[in-house]
Amino acid sequence: MIGVVSLLCALYFFLDTANFVRIAKPIRGRVVRLATRQSTGFRWPASTYAPVVTFTTPEAQVVTFTATVSSNPSRYEVGDTVPVLYDPLNPVRARLGTLLDLWFWSLLLVVFGAIFLATSYVQRFGKQARSSASLPT
Repeated sequence: MIGVVSLLCALYFFLDTANFVRIAKPIRGRVVRLATRQSTGFRWPASTYAPVVTFTTPEAQVVTFTATVSSNPSRYEVGDTVPVLYDPLNPVRARLGTLLDLWFWSLLLVVFGAIFLATSYVQRFGKQARSSASLPT
């Protein structure tokens, strides 16, 4: 069940990203700071860093957004120039234009879904094989 839900969520993220990429316009942005994200789900607190990016549209609208994917160490430094994709009808809807930033959630959920489905299949197949092997002939 978890595998199917993961794959359905992956499909949702894939379609949403594919639609966004289809309508988005490319532009260059600049990292203006790194946003710290605290994670407390582990045995110890951990920090990751997401780039905060600013770009100016051809219509002279200045847009600032925080990337969805963060890491430690940061993949970016303040002052870095980065590829950006933005919705020309709604420029605040912007994302970093890198493979990881665009497709991370789709790929992660496909991997988890495949692992859960494979585990479920092996468990079910293994039980059937053991049951049929123990039947008297």
